[in-house]
Amino acid sequence: MKQQTEGVTESIISAARKEFLVSGYLNASLRKISGECNVSTHTIYTRFKDKEGLLDAVVSESAQALMSIYELAVREIKPEDSISESEKKSDEGTNNVLSFIYEHFEDFKIIICKASGTKYENYMDQLIKQEEESYKRIVGQIGSDKKVSDFFIHSLAASGFNAIAEAVSHDLTLQEAKSFMKLQGIYNYGGVEALVKLQK
Repeated sequence: MKQQTEGVTESIISAARKEFLVSGYLNASLRKISGECNVSTHTIYTRFKDKEGLLDAVVSESAQALMSIYELAVREIKPEDSISESEKKSDEGTNNVLSFIYEHFEDFKIIICKASGTKYENYMDQLIKQEEESYKRIVGQIGSDKKVSDFFIHSLAASGFNAIAEAVSHDLTLQEAKSFMKLQGIYNYGGVEALVKLQK
């Protein structure tokens, strides 16, 4: 019996990853996944509870790990850093984020492009919220006269993660994505320097 069940969970997760990539979460078929693994749909429900539980099994580890990597990158940027120091740290953080995403590309393709109707459709918003706080510290928004609106900061922060989403959705290579994000960073930090001057 043990030999018959060994590797079943891993097989289901692997088949589910393929099905989510092809069909997206909403259209993914548990029947197809079970057929691919030669198990019953009951086996899937027993092990994962439901389709969203199966999605969690596929992507949650990658999603949580990236969140931790990004939180660390954000904490590295200090209010007292110069613009050039902040830009250097931001570039390093972006490269770390991109490298991890591309090490687990299929999981993040699902999270970014295929997870509509699940808790993961708001995953990028959680990252954007942290990015907002980082930009606020850089610009001097917190505790200032707020010449730059919170919505503008949100829009600026969102642009970076929207760029990452574009890179993933268009299947750029890691090198292409890094080059693309480098240009994005140069563009953004040119604007940030102007915003800092506006605050004075």
